[in-house]
Amino acid sequence: MPRPTSPHPDTQKQRDQEQREATAHFYREWLKKPMSVAAVSPSSKRLAEAVAVAVGSAQSVVELGGGTGALTDALVAKGVANLVVVEAVPAFCELLRRRFPGLQVIEGDATHAAALLAGSRVPPGTADVVVSGLGMLTRPREEQQRLLEAMLALLKPEGYIVQFTYSLFFPAARGLLAEMGLESHRESMTWINLPPASVFVVRRAPSEAVA
Repeated sequence: MPRPTSPHPDTQKQRDQEQREATAHFYREWLKKPMSVAAVSPSSKRLAEAVAVAVGSAQSVVELGGGTGALTDALVAKGVANLVVVEAVPAFCELLRRRFPGLQVIEGDATHAAALLAGSRVPPGTADVVVSGLGMLTRPREEQQRLLEAMLALLKPEGYIVQFTYSLFFPAARGLLAEMGLESHRESMTWINLPPASVFVVRRAPSEAVA
């Protein structure tokens, strides 16, 4: 399988131009369907770098909600060997495939990620990390639980979730993580982002981890 390549690696000028075009694409899509785009602006380079740091040395990663590719670019640059992106918006899927030749981009709802990734480069149960920028704050508790369950189904027993949010707290209903046997901590805070964003790491609590 060919590894995904960074967009236009020959010159920084070309990469900057592609990012500007991706940003313009983001706002066009946001104006057309604001409810289908969780963010109010594309993720900043600083936020993308913070997410990449939280991913650590993971080599099998699933990104849920690739958008215009800001986080994807950081993960590709980090050298993640097996990276799959799930994105619900068709226009963003097309953009991601153009920006990152060789990247496996799967169109669909993240709550059905396990079914979508069957037979992919990172099948269910094999991901070291699931990266998510999906909006959770506005979802009902039941939807939040379904989304978290979908993420857990993708992970190895020792794997973890990296979730960024515009909240100071993990964006789940009170008590939900504990009920699901999960624990979270804020890994970093990126102030140079619109709006400022927190990066959280979520793991199975020790008593819930499967040996």
